[in-house]
Amino acid sequence: MILPKFTEAEDHRFEEGDHRSRNRLFKPENFQRVQRALSKLRPLAEEKRASLGQLALAWIISHAGVCAIAGARNTDQAVENAGAANISLSDDDLTRLDEIGRLVTDYLDDDPVMWDF
Repeated sequence: MILPKFTEAEDHRFEEGDHRSRNRLFKPENFQRVQRALSKLRPLAEEKRASLGQLALAWIISHAGVCAIAGARNTDQAVENAGAANISLSDDDLTRLDEIGRLVTDYLDDDPVMWDF
């Protein structure tokens, strides 16, 4: 799952039409928490020789009864997404991922819709 790069500056503005501008995770009040979580996820992704997207997909598909629907705009993205199936996550990895995720999710409300439409 490869998203267009964006700067980590707090005052970053997405280009017109970039859907991330309407996602609550990219709002200023969540930005620093997301960046802190990403900084903790990167070493685990590197350890697994995976991209952050692959790590996220591997975490999703590690849960029994859960399916991942991963989008891809081209062949390279589809191949990268498929690589998540080759990532093995231990119970300790899953616990670590859950803890890192809570750095962000503990501050979100109960509304499951992450997008401002």
